[in-house]
Amino acid sequence: MVLSGTFESDVPRKETEALAADTHSASWDEVLAERLGVPSSVEALYLEEASYYRPVVTGDVFQGVPVPGSTDEERKHSLTMLLSHPSAMRKGPVLKERARAAPVISVANVSKTKYTSGHYDVFPLPTLSEVAARNGFAIEDEPWATLVELSGIVETAELDVTRRVACLAPEGLKLLIQKLVFADTRVAVREDSIANELAPKLEEIEQLETWNEAIALPRVEAGEDLETELAAVALDFETALEPLRPLLEDPTRRG
Repeated sequence: MVLSGTFESDVPRKETEALAADTHSASWDEVLAERLGVPSSVEALYLEEASYYRPVVTGDVFQGVPVPGSTDEERKHSLTMLLSHPSAMRKGPVLKERARAAPVISVANVSKTKYTSGHYDVFPLPTLSEVAARNGFAIEDEPWATLVELSGIVETAELDVTRRVACLAPEGLKLLIQKLVFADTRVAVREDSIANELAPKLEEIEQLETWNEAIALPRVEAGEDLETELAAVALDFETALEPLRPLLEDPTRRG
């Protein structure tokens, strides 16, 4: 169900012109603010931790993976969000060579602390600096947002889990996909439809993360290479999961 409430920006809209000239500004639409969903809370947007052992997935924010074609302004903070759908970015257990991503930059009329609704082509990331700090990264306290309209292709070999600044929680991922569909088609897809479609893949991701923690983590702690172990364990997981996939598609037996 699409939520109807909105979270207003900390920055009064009439004052945005007074901000620095190099600050990106996104247009706001009152009707759109009523059509797309908002999170139950800002905290519900993010996972508590960007674990090395969580599979790379839609909504992950990485440092140091610039989107080709980005301007100097869009590159200067070196933050990028992965946008490819969880199913579209993989071939079996392996990431495809390329994936869709978009720059994350400071946007003038987006709030630092609240979810700002009403923008066609940006996905707001309130409190991102706090989330990044929990994961060991220092980024400026800015009104961060993803410029989904400026998405491009990045090489997945550059997506280093040790440089992952934040991960979206299922609620955040659902809202991101809703925004992506709307930005591309101007169609507001119901949130419950998105959640139902995502559920099997999210369950698989959670199970693979648990598998990684049980098998890859002890090996890495014993001195083995993180990237090598994650790749090997993912192959084993795929083999074990294959006969169980029908259970993932059944909501009464999933998990």
